[in-house]
Amino acid sequence: MNINYCMAMTKFGENLKRIMSEKNISQLKLAKMSGIDQSMISNYLRSDEKVRIPNLDTFIKIAVALNCSLYELSGEEVHKKLDRATHEMKDR
Repeated sequence: MNINYCMAMTKFGENLKRIMSEKNISQLKLAKMSGIDQSMISNYLRSDEKVRIPNLDTFIKIAVALNCSLYELSGEEVHKKLDRATHEMKDR
């Protein structure tokens, strides 16, 4: 497993857990609000290496349900990597 992938997944799980705690939202409530299965939310919170980072659609559903930004949910590290990758693609 790619170390950057593991770091990104851990950060996502940590951020998700923190935001849910700050907003007093349970896994069950987030599942109902976002339409995402509770077992997947549980996996994201555990930062299980077998679970992928949510696809963009799921990522957006979680952010909307939590009323937070994608930036807040993903963390600065992910955005820096995306920005760097975007610039590299533009330079090709």
